[in-house]
Amino acid sequence: MDRWLGGALLLGAVLLYFVVVPAEIVIPRIQVGGGVGGAAASPLFFPRLMAVVLGFLGVLLLLRGRSRAETLLAGEGFAFGRAQAARVCGTAAILVAYLALLDLIGYLLLTPVALAGLSILLGFRRWLTLAIVAVSVSATIYLGFRLGMKILLPEGFLG
Repeated sequence: MDRWLGGALLLGAVLLYFVVVPAEIVIPRIQVGGGVGGAAASPLFFPRLMAVVLGFLGVLLLLRGRSRAETLLAGEGFAFGRAQAARVCGTAAILVAYLALLDLIGYLLLTPVALAGLSILLGFRRWLTLAIVAVSVSATIYLGFRLGMKILLPEGFLG
């Protein structure tokens, strides 16, 4: 399994580095101002750096190259059964619903509900702690974007 995953990560990283990132990021032909210049100042730098890191991790998995049975016998990983598949599908469903409803309902109302739903799905059952964390994390991120960086998040019904 590690060989397949490592190969897929390596292939994805190569595609990101050579195809996706250059096709999606436009580099201005005229450089205005002095600045630092060079490769580190290019808009391609960080996405390509992430592609290199992803490719490196893929190579490590590829070289490690164990099968799923060998990994489980070595005491690593976990058996992927119906319960885990249900959690993965539930998480994907919550995230898709979150993205679909974000503009309609708004960040401040929808995010605590989504965080609470994900936490409950993944087994967290302390209701008071869950509510406090979901609301405070959502509010902190909202205030950081709104006041700190002057970036507006979707307001939905509140806007």
